Amino acid sequence: PGGSGTLVELSLVWEYVAKKLMVRKPIILMGNFWEAVVQAASTERPSSRDFLSFASTPSEAITQLKEQL
Repeated sequence: PGGSGTLVELSLVWEYVAKKLMVRKPIILMGNFWEAVVQAASTERPSSRDFLSFASTPSEAITQLKEQL
């Protein structure tokens, strides 16, 4: 899990990518800790979840990175 600094960083990058203010890059969240945060943060714009993916393990995250790049 991350702390409040990680939450701020995630929020900024997620918002910039969703609003096309930044080139889309893979945003992969590790573990299920972030699922509730994403669920709560995306209630007004559920389609914004499309910019995020979740991984349970580092190897799964690497696989996703390779697929998304």
